[in-house]
Amino acid sequence: MVTCDKCNKDFQERIYEQNKMFGNLRVTKTFLRCPYCKTHFVICFDTDATIAKKKQIRKKTAMLSEIKSSKEVKRLIKEIEKSKKKLSREMKILQTKYAEEFTEE
Repeated sequence: MVTCDKCNKDFQERIYEQNKMFGNLRVTKTFLRCPYCKTHFVICFDTDATIAKKKQIRKKTAMLSEIKSSKEVKRLIKEIEKSKKKLSREMKILQTKYAEEFTEE
């Protein structure tokens, strides 16, 4: 359950996606929508590239439990953190650039 920031009513979270093409670039807006006041709460904006990067981060994170060397674990953690920062920057750019292009339904 989540509470709407606008109307303060509780509702079961349901994740929605809205896709839009910008030339050859497909941008996906992922969001929650309050069933009472219909307010959208954006979770993120993605492209195929950011989705692939998220998968790589999850794969590297899963690899951590299999590595025995602490030196190798530290190296992989540093690599994951760097990838997360880069991904975060890319997603903020997407939100800044495309948020106004999506309509709330």
